[in-house]
Amino acid sequence: MWQEGKIYYDAELPHWQGSEEPVGIIGYGSQGSAQALNLRDGMIEVLVGLRSGSPHAADARHERLPVITPMEAAETCRTVVLLVPDSSLREVYDEIKTGLTPGKLLVLGGGYGYRFGGIEVPEDVAAVMVAPNGPGQKVREEFVAGRGVATKVGVQHDAGGWALDNALSYARMIGAGRENAGVRIVSPGLEAELDLFSEQAVLAGGVPLLAARAAQFLIAQGVPEDLAVLECVREIKLIADLLEQYGVKEMYRRISLTAAYGGLTQGGKVLADDLEGRLRQMCEEIQSGEFDRRYREWSADPNARQKLLDDILGEGEI
Repeated sequence: MWQEGKIYYDAELPHWQGSEEPVGIIGYGSQGSAQALNLRDGMIEVLVGLRSGSPHAADARHERLPVITPMEAAETCRTVVLLVPDSSLREVYDEIKTGLTPGKLLVLGGGYGYRFGGIEVPEDVAAVMVAPNGPGQKVREEFVAGRGVATKVGVQHDAGGWALDNALSYARMIGAGRENAGVRIVSPGLEAELDLFSEQAVLAGGVPLLAARAAQFLIAQGVPEDLAVLECVREIKLIADLLEQYGVKEMYRRISLTAAYGGLTQGGKVLADDLEGRLRQMCEEIQSGEFDRRYREWSADPNARQKLLDDILGEGEI
């Protein structure tokens, strides 16, 4: 019935069948808080699973959501949604896996844990992915506004033949099936690879680093820092909004003729020097697990993020 490549909306998506059962959301960061609140607003009982001493416990209680331990959430709920950072995913899963008894459903917020994180679910437990294409803040904001965020859904391990229906209905409950969004069926492995590639090549790599380097170049030429940042960094949102709404060609048709000509004729020069070869190498390192190996070594240092920011961008604020 369900087809990969097709986009599904609310009218076609199944309704949530477990309305009388609580859903366990383990983690209350960006995605955890957004999805928990969206479910609550949809009249689904939510139990938030957090470790003792978690700084997010007060936030969850402020929203009148019950806070229990991750293991209690796994034992109590038939649907367990594990929304913790990739770096701690395996550790938290190992804590709760004995609570995932036959007939339960494990939901991850992306395919990373299945593809690279070593999450191996027992044969009698269903394992799926529900991956919004946007941060938790956006998932929540769009839901409140009556819209949604496009979401990829996939099955890692079926148990009983109902895993995909449950994943699709869960996506519906967090707003993914609304008219401006839509749900796509994608394998968790492919989602993980695509997510890493887009982050590295474009979203967290190419675009922000190019913007920063261009601003730094202007500053070195004597342009005031605030003006350089305004021109090269702040205005990205204007183009990003057009790209999201209309696509690349239509974006070029909607900006000034000067900007379109300059971008199309000069932008490629910034991307010269065997771009395709470098993208291919990036893709191969993701698929082979080499990137994940390097990431795990790097993330073991609690100060790793700040050190890398200073190494790549210097100590100024761009």
